[in-house]
Amino acid sequence: MGVFLIFGGSKHRLVSTDTVYELQYADDAALPSHSPLDLQENLNTLADAYRRAGLIINTKKTEILSPIQHSFPSSQLSFTVHGDVLNTTHQFTYLGSILSSDSDLTNEIQQRVKLASSAFGRLANRVFFNRNLTVSTKVAVYKAICLSILLCRCESWIPYRRHIKALEAYHVCCLQSILGIRWWHRKTHTEIRETCKIESVELLLLQRQRLPCCLLSGELQLGQRPVGRPKLRYSDHIKSVLRKCNITESQLEAHAEDRVLWVTCATGLKNLAAAAEQAASGRRARRHAAATATPAGPVCPHCGRICASDFGLRSHLHVHL
Repeated sequence: MGVFLIFGGSKHRLVSTDTVYELQYADDAALPSHSPLDLQENLNTLADAYRRAGLIINTKKTEILSPIQHSFPSSQLSFTVHGDVLNTTHQFTYLGSILSSDSDLTNEIQQRVKLASSAFGRLANRVFFNRNLTVSTKVAVYKAICLSILLCRCESWIPYRRHIKALEAYHVCCLQSILGIRWWHRKTHTEIRETCKIESVELLLLQRQRLPCCLLSGELQLGQRPVGRPKLRYSDHIKSVLRKCNITESQLEAHAEDRVLWVTCATGLKNLAAAAEQAASGRRARRHAAATATPAGPVCPHCGRICASDFGLRSHLHVHL
């Protein structure tokens, strides 16, 4: 499969220089290139190498992923293999993950939620709604199947807050279904997770993400990021997580070399969870205070209604005329 990517980077860092010519997995291949000309040359070279080995590239399953932030003439975006013209797309499913030309994770999150919802529905009557099973058994099945599908390949995700909220909404909805809780029960998300003895999606996501050194400290030598606010990189996301967990970036590699000090990550996640719960409690308290606060303002002398302002009082007095 041919994948046309133009990478962006900034200043060079002191890391090892590796040249990636081809990314292969089983019978799939991805070809990253910096320009349309380079990609066509790589395609020709790969096709010749496969031909000598007795292999043929399936052009019907091969597509070109073109970044939308770079504009090229349509003639430059025409690629061929064995004389067959390849299709150009802005969204491509590779190894079960959806790759977008704008590097947006929204479609991938929606697809993960759909697949997890389908698995939850298939097991609902026999497992999750079965009164003969305990809550711990239901949660164990939910974690083993639904959460595994929901967070599949999340190690390389760069989620924004809207993505975390979408995952958390699905997570809480499933837990409510398992416990048989409805909205009129007035159970907070914290109480639901404590009853099920399970963490939030954000913590589950961070537990699955790895911190490879080459991704934290490495950057591409060529290319530049677009004008305006650029999209988050994986290193930006990991550094933000480290700040939230109160983990010093400079000491991370030293801690990772010692298995005894691996508790640093667990402690950081606990701190993050405690801060998130405290922030949620603060928001909930402010909402309740605003809902129960006694309104202050001018009072109608006829019916005793409290108005928000003098203008509102004058408008309300027309009712009593």
